[in-house]
Amino acid sequence: MAQPKGNQIHVYDGAAETIPCPYGEPFPDLPTSFALISPTAGGKSILLINLLLRFYKDQFARIWFFSPSIKLDPQYAPLRKYLEKMADQDKEPLMFEDMDQSAIGKILDEQRKITEECRKRKIKPPQVCVVVDDMADRGDILTKRQGGANGSWITTLATRGRHFGCTWIITSQVLNLVGSVIRKNVRCMCVGRLRNHKEVETLCEELSGIYPAKTVMEILNHATAEPFSF
Repeated sequence: MAQPKGNQIHVYDGAAETIPCPYGEPFPDLPTSFALISPTAGGKSILLINLLLRFYKDQFARIWFFSPSIKLDPQYAPLRKYLEKMADQDKEPLMFEDMDQSAIGKILDEQRKITEECRKRKIKPPQVCVVVDDMADRGDILTKRQGGANGSWITTLATRGRHFGCTWIITSQVLNLVGSVIRKNVRCMCVGRLRNHKEVETLCEELSGIYPAKTVMEILNHATAEPFSF
């Protein structure tokens, strides 16, 4: 028997607007989030550069890149050039070699204000992106459950960033070094061949509400059959 219309769920207007990726599926609409997980020399940097300079090129008004390798790694030369064209680095730095918590807090606060003003004017707020790369040794910010100045702004970014049109990308050599709050909020996990069985168990647990553990293992083995694949 059909349910009376009065008992049905009604979808109200006002949902946040999304921006489709020019390449279509499987690339998600913006804003979104990525966790790129692979041991050293597993292909994370190349994948990251392709996301920013190919698949989502020119989709972000600003990209803030936090990485101890951003000014040292030769692979990042095209990305550095792109960011230098995006903004004057002396007036508006986009590249940070350390994990500047206050900078992320400022970014989120400014994006909230910009988004609120854009919605008042009924125009699309700009899409932005925050990248946290090669920070696996910073457990003080990647594993905290509390957000904000007294906890970790990365946690706040993971839980609220999408409301401000803020896409975020985190890379790590070890899946378990990314805190559970961040992992629970990530929309896209790109996982390379893992070396530690505990990490595989964590991955199976993360996806256990969607697939049985055996299926996750089959997907992982199939996806990483070729070198540097995810």
